[in-house]
Amino acid sequence: MVIAWIPTYYKETFNLTQSMAGVYATAYFWPASIVGLLAGGYLSDKWSKKNPLARIIVPLIGLMFAVPAIFFGSITAVLAITVAAFAVYALTSKFTDTNMMPMLCLIVDHRYRATGYGILNMLSTIIGGLGVYIAGAMRDAQIGLSLVYQVSAIALIICSGILFLVLRTAKKRN
Repeated sequence: MVIAWIPTYYKETFNLTQSMAGVYATAYFWPASIVGLLAGGYLSDKWSKKNPLARIIVPLIGLMFAVPAIFFGSITAVLAITVAAFAVYALTSKFTDTNMMPMLCLIVDHRYRATGYGILNMLSTIIGGLGVYIAGAMRDAQIGLSLVYQVSAIALIICSGILFLVLRTAKKRN
């Protein structure tokens, strides 16, 4: 949901043209995301040699940075700060994406991993689509994107709580 509305957010908040808003929304976001995918994988691979739960802890750490990044990116009136905040979000939110299958392997019996991953993909697609739709509905109700992003930060806090429960469950198994 976050990336879907960033060009509109930049256009409206910083009075940019649509093309410049698109540049600001993508020029840093995808490179930061790629670095985040690689860094999140590398960190969890390295750390998991000493701590098998690192594949759950690294995404939690990423979310601890992603949540305030979205929040601060949505409340500032300074374009450079917003760009930096959303770049941090792009970088650190990918720690979860790159560790999704390894986390699943930690907590799901090997006989059900393909089904589990299919369910994860299905749910992430549904939730992602609903997030974009709900954000659009909020905009139709004259709710600004700043508030939409702040609500998404709260949703990420809830996701972090769920991931923490997964960590507790995995600790009990190990």
